[in-house]
Amino acid sequence: MGSRRRRPVQPAPRSPHGGLWLYGLHAVDAALRNPQRCKHRLLVTRNAEIWLAEAIEIAEIVPHRMDPRTCTLPIAKDAVHQGATMQVEPLSCPELSTVCAPISDRMCIIVLDRVTDPRNVGAILRSASAFGAHAVIATQRHGPSESGSLVKAACGAVDHIPYCRVVNLATTIDYLRSRGFLIVGLDADVGTTLRAALHPYASALALVIGSEDKGLRRLTRARCDQMARIHLTGPNRTLNASNAAAIALYAASERTDRIAERGQ
Repeated sequence: MGSRRRRPVQPAPRSPHGGLWLYGLHAVDAALRNPQRCKHRLLVTRNAEIWLAEAIEIAEIVPHRMDPRTCTLPIAKDAVHQGATMQVEPLSCPELSTVCAPISDRMCIIVLDRVTDPRNVGAILRSASAFGAHAVIATQRHGPSESGSLVKAACGAVDHIPYCRVVNLATTIDYLRSRGFLIVGLDADVGTTLRAALHPYASALALVIGSEDKGLRRLTRARCDQMARIHLTGPNRTLNASNAAAIALYAASERTDRIAERGQ
């Protein structure tokens, strides 16, 4: 048998810009629709271009058609790009004073203490956006920066909800309390359930979630107004950070519904 002839490799178009490469249909769609997102270069397959047609028109960007079988993409080989990748600038970190204004008793913010996996943080951003949270806060040192894998896991939520990375988490929690937030930390080993902890209060809420292996740091725990656990009844009593965040956000949304009912 003769050797199979290889197709020539088509290099990805070069760009003079730096920045970040996003990938995945939903991530690219949300970035295209975000007027605050600086966009440089869009690479798409024919099918992806059709799927993204409306967002491409909104962004007024000219896409570059690619063949994924022959094109060398500027992303990880195992990245599931779904035929779309785009070079952008990372979003600027919003100021907390802006995120927290105006304060309302229906406001909810997620605070992450040493949750380092970008896919976990991306999934938390996705849940936070779905439940109407106002922001996700992480630390600069132990929180992942915006990346292709984080944005893909967020399914476009990064372009819908502020992702703030702060220098000092303890100072940030103190600031949130000074603005009227109730600070509730999650801990699987405490007696009070999250539903019981949230029930009596009608105030802005900050849910503090720690890493799966170490939980909240001592100084972080000390600054929480209450510690609460998610009530689990099955044989597996552990949740990763993104699962815990989704359940906590659901509990917070139930609380918001109760506040709304009392206000009617």
